[in-house]
Amino acid sequence: MDKNYWNYTIHDFLKDKDFLLWRLSKNGDAPVFVEQLNNDKNAPAYQAMQKAIRILDSVQFNYGLLSEKETDELFTRAKNRYKRKQFKLSWIKYFAAACIIATFAIFSELFFNETAHSPSENRNISENIIDSSKINFLCGEKQLTFPIGKFKDFKINLQGDLEADGNCLLAEEILRHDSRLYIPKGMQCKLHLPDGSLLWLHAETSVLIPASFAKTHREMEMSGEIYADIAKDKNNPFTIHSRDFKVNVLGTEFNLKTYPDECNSSIVLVEGKVNISTNGKSETLSPNEMLLINEEQWIKQTVDPSLYTSWKDGILKFKKEGLPAILTKLSRYYNISFVYDESLKYEKCSGKLILSEDIGMVLNTLSDIFPITYKQTDNGIKISRNNHKNDLPME
Repeated sequence: MDKNYWNYTIHDFLKDKDFLLWRLSKNGDAPVFVEQLNNDKNAPAYQAMQKAIRILDSVQFNYGLLSEKETDELFTRAKNRYKRKQFKLSWIKYFAAACIIATFAIFSELFFNETAHSPSENRNISENIIDSSKINFLCGEKQLTFPIGKFKDFKINLQGDLEADGNCLLAEEILRHDSRLYIPKGMQCKLHLPDGSLLWLHAETSVLIPASFAKTHREMEMSGEIYADIAKDKNNPFTIHSRDFKVNVLGTEFNLKTYPDECNSSIVLVEGKVNISTNGKSETLSPNEMLLINEEQWIKQTVDPSLYTSWKDGILKFKKEGLPAILTKLSRYYNISFVYDESLKYEKCSGKLILSEDIGMVLNTLSDIFPITYKQTDNGIKISRNNHKNDLPME
């Protein structure tokens, strides 16, 4: 190989024109250096090349970024360079690939040189979020934002890569920097952790994953609401820090809710055992138990866990719950504001809502459960009492 590809990093591959031209032209005949690297799959350069390929495959390019002059120059350069058909591919395809390379150079500047945001152990987990209308992922000096609906399944692997719906977004960064993931209103997602644990993140939720996670200890911070399925590891307990307490687990499933704008926090245990502690106070939960925490007291009670965990399956179940509390959950789930008559403040009922994409269907079902009507306004949705409908008894 003319170039020392054996010492290449991911960034080296993504800046190498020969590598980019081969990969982006989608040619079936691999260059010599690729074939040689493929013969040693344990080599760091081979691993770096594979990650660079995954990043390239996940990128959608905008050809409109090139000016007419730049297009003409690329056309000439591509035609002259590849008229010998070195890889048995027409120069037209190489021209297209060359255009993509120029576009990728612009993309690389945006992707690898994001605005700096240094994480701090004492900083509020949501403080650095710039756009609360999008999913935000912060890692070291990089900040990535994704529109609602683009990604719903994030994964951090043992190599420190961030993947989303199978696309590699950051390579080897997670092991070097603390990472923060923020989910806005109207969105939920999954987060696969390096130790095999799985988190479901509800709307308006932030989690902080330290760079040391899974290397020396399993520890994270959160604000909002998560459902956690924690991988078992007796020698390495899992600890979650929230604003008022910490939760210690070995391997279990539970729902943890602690929103800054709500007075009460809660932990509902589905399986296993957890310990909650703060300021010298401690409590242990068994399955089907909930701990309700506020500034005044801790209350432990037996509950039906599905009433608190069904949101991750797109269902809202409630039992003798007030209409305002239900509307608060719907507001967070759909990112819609509700205004309701004062006379409905104490209405309670039991039931189940299928949280479909059509909020109208959800509100139709809600109006079957409660004596209400609704209408769209400039400020959101107004809920009014339906005086022609008898109040429904609580179940």
